[in-house]
Amino acid sequence: MNSKSLPISTRDRKVISDTNAAPLVQILAWLLLSFSILFVGAQFGTKRALSRRFEMADLALLVALTFAVGQTSTLLSPAGQVIGNATSTLSEKEIHQALKALYSGEILSIFTLVVTKGSMLIALHAITPYVAHRMVIYGVTIVTVAWGVSAIFAVAFQCSSPRRWDIEDHKCINIQAARIYISTMNILTDIALIIIPSMIIVPVQMSWGRRLTVLGGFWFRIMVIAASIVQIIYIRRLVFDKDFLNNVWRTVVCTEIVQATSITTACIPFLKPFLMSLESGFLRADDEHRRATAGMYGSGDRSSSGWASKYINIRNQRSRDSSIKLQESIRRTTDE
Repeated sequence: MNSKSLPISTRDRKVISDTNAAPLVQILAWLLLSFSILFVGAQFGTKRALSRRFEMADLALLVALTFAVGQTSTLLSPAGQVIGNATSTLSEKEIHQALKALYSGEILSIFTLVVTKGSMLIALHAITPYVAHRMVIYGVTIVTVAWGVSAIFAVAFQCSSPRRWDIEDHKCINIQAARIYISTMNILTDIALIIIPSMIIVPVQMSWGRRLTVLGGFWFRIMVIAASIVQIIYIRRLVFDKDFLNNVWRTVVCTEIVQATSITTACIPFLKPFLMSLESGFLRADDEHRRATAGMYGSGDRSSSGWASKYINIRNQRSRDSSIKLQESIRRTTDE
């Protein structure tokens, strides 16, 4: 059997064109998932190399990556491999299977974004002892969880039962408005994840070069905001007609980019250059800087002042022990 005798849905499926963008979606899905896995692996490798223990933030990031793998699998599965193709080249069964893949993929994508943000909030909570900072983190956490729950409900119940996934049924909510809401809240919570570390790092008594190095790791999250803005643009242009599967591929690619950049930028602040600068500012500053920092945030903050005092006491105890050992050594030498 030669290729000309094959149906168009099989013969041209590997050729990228306006009516067959599915291969491009597949390539980008694999590529972006690979970046996510590499960055998470690099973060874990950094912690292992520096003999740092794994914490709740690392576990949350691993869970987020698991959701990301599940979400990408919906596109790479046989059902999702036709997303981006013209509807005229697909059977009714293929169309319905592809819509189901999109439906489950969108829910998993929301889980990925929420848990990724949660991992960052846990990490930020761990690096600051100040009550004011932690109250802001708690507030952003509540907003993020509320957004995640509402977004999942908006997608899960977007159409009438039992075909919740069938957006061609025309018995659905305003899907464009729901997706724009999800992307807008994603932008707002990402802005908060840029502001919070800035609040924590800027007042710290260390050189501006080191401060900017640490902040740069967190400011990479601007990439997620940029990708979300582009996503909103394509959502607004999306046409819900009979050729929806061909029209939606740009929005699907944007979703993959937002997901991948969210995970990778969550890892960047905890890679070795940024992590070492962060620890230099918070754990290796001299006693005078630590006292000044504690005083700057107010003597009424007992948790922060206790944290600083504990650090200073350890340093002082080590100095006294070294002095005693030196005196004993000199005494033994004199006696001899």
